[in-house]
Amino acid sequence: MNTIKVRNTLLVTLHFFVLWGFALRANTTVNKENLESRTSPIAAVSKMKKSRGAATFAYCYSPERIRLATVSATFYTLEWETIGNANAYDLFVSASNTQSTGAMNPTHTTTEARLTVDRPENQVNVYVWIRSSCPDSYNERSNWAGPFPIHLPMTPVSLPYTEDFQQTPLVGFSNDRTNQWVIGGGAKSEADKALYISKDEGRSNDYTLYNDQVSHVYKDFTVPQQAENIAISFDWRSVGERDEDYLSVWLVPEDYVPTARTAINTNQAGVRQIGLRYYQEKPQFKRETIIVPVAAQAGQVYRLVFQWKQDSGGGAQPAAAIDNLRIEQISCAPPMEFRASTINAASMKLEWIAQADQRYEIRIGTDEILANANTYTSTNNYLIVDQLQPATTYYIWARSLCGNENSIWIGPMAVQTRLVAKTLPYHEDFEGTPSFMFINDEVNKWFIGSAVHHGGSQSL
Repeated sequence: MNTIKVRNTLLVTLHFFVLWGFALRANTTVNKENLESRTSPIAAVSKMKKSRGAATFAYCYSPERIRLATVSATFYTLEWETIGNANAYDLFVSASNTQSTGAMNPTHTTTEARLTVDRPENQVNVYVWIRSSCPDSYNERSNWAGPFPIHLPMTPVSLPYTEDFQQTPLVGFSNDRTNQWVIGGGAKSEADKALYISKDEGRSNDYTLYNDQVSHVYKDFTVPQQAENIAISFDWRSVGERDEDYLSVWLVPEDYVPTARTAINTNQAGVRQIGLRYYQEKPQFKRETIIVPVAAQAGQVYRLVFQWKQDSGGGAQPAAAIDNLRIEQISCAPPMEFRASTINAASMKLEWIAQADQRYEIRIGTDEILANANTYTSTNNYLIVDQLQPATTYYIWARSLCGNENSIWIGPMAVQTRLVAKTLPYHEDFEGTPSFMFINDEVNKWFIGSAVHHGGSQSL
């Protein structure tokens, strides 16, 4: 009996689905016929529009890049890729990379994918915005694209060259989006202006953290004929972050154009980093002199580049700043590869590469004032200095004495003498000047003083 009921139930269910399928098919056919009858006038209208050459309603796009095609003393030519449905292009050419507020009115309009512009005097950087005009497109005009940086050739300066940044010197910028090189009053060593990285168009020397960015500023100069060495001197400061946010200095060929957001390519011929690997962790301005052998580059034009590079992590203010730049040929070179090779508690040995029949003057003191330092001379490639105090920082300068001419000073180089081991028991109340060695960062430092104490008047 149960078997018969199950079979009857299956038959009824199957019959129901068959009938429902026929009904669905019939309804679909009717709807399809109704749809065809309703859309036939639209199809006819569409055919009429097409026969009259109506728009295809393609979208109007902007060119994705602009390049410098040719340049002469009086004009330069820009080129870009052709947009298929565009019949004209609007361009806005400016000396600033900041977009004007409100509507941007084109400075040039052309029907070709190229434009020849009068070359401005005393200007290296040009910034270009571009949009396409497509009358038969959906949006008729594209959005403005840009700014695209254009780097015009720079007239190289002859040496010696001195720049204090008080006016508006001709330099080339290749700046990233936010933290950019500017010349202004937001950071200075002595006078009112300097060259520095800024996040706010020069109002301060601060930089935006947590962004991978690379910005460059450069200056072209001619290496004198017969030159063997040049000296590049400048005041600098930069805190940043150790090995992550820092200033670096480069010499590159004249035709090497630094690219924003891209570190300098060390594999390209003629590119070399000079000076320290990282200029960082210095909140106060410090004088730097870099001696560069240039015998192989004599008579050529080279480009001095200051690069600011940072990662996406944290950091400390301020960013890099440069002031009082000087580039000069030197015939009397200072001691090369000057270093402290051996350091003890009461003595040290200084070494350098010496030239034949040449004397050297070395000054050593406990502060960063050259005039206060003790004077030593040597005709060798080394100097042993004794009777020093343990755990003491000494500042060292050196120069060459070349007959009637003296080289520039190099330094100061900071050297700390070693500690003398104490015997036990050992007690220290920090009331005097104990022999401690400090390895301090540039901001928060260990110090012996009276700001806090627990018995007596001083503590560590």
